[in-house]
Amino acid sequence: MQHMRTRKWLHSHLHASPITGNLEVSCFGGDRESDTGDYRRLEIEGNGKTWRQDQKIRLQHVDTGGYLHSHNKKYSRIAGCWDI
Repeated sequence: MQHMRTRKWLHSHLHASPITGNLEVSCFGGDRESDTGDYRRLEIEGNGKTWRQDQKIRLQHVDTGGYLHSHNKKYSRIAGCWDI
């Protein structure tokens, strides 16, 4: 997943977030800088291969097997964080 304006990738790290203890995720790299920390697998609810509007999805990090999720814990200097 790449942020459209900054062109940075949603990147998973192999170290824990100091707030949650889960693996940390950040924005990293760019169009010419990427590695396997940026790779995610899209899992679609049910057996279909086409994502329909009414289906839930999950994003699994390829290297760690962890799933992206959100929470309400926040760093004091930024709006929020994502963990896998």
